[in-house]
Amino acid sequence: MLTEIERYNRQAMSEDLDKQKPDLVFVDANKFKDHFGNVQYDYIEDFSHHDSFRQLWAAYEKVGNRLGYDINERRSPLSGLQLKPSLY
Repeated sequence: MLTEIERYNRQAMSEDLDKQKPDLVFVDANKFKDHFGNVQYDYIEDFSHHDSFRQLWAAYEKVGNRLGYDINERRSPLSGLQLKPSLY
């Protein structure tokens, strides 16, 4: 069962992604989180239980990792489009 704080965190993250649409998102990729008492925790896996976050996160792809942080870039709305060559 989610605590009120967990619900708030998931909702706040979803709202930030929706409103701010950051080009880059850095996510702590360390398996054990010191600030959580050195327990195993995966932010994306946990937050993905929230439908809104999962839909918004689909716009991002991991492009690298630096110093224990995954670097996720927002894809262009046009990425993946197959444009036809100009007829001119």
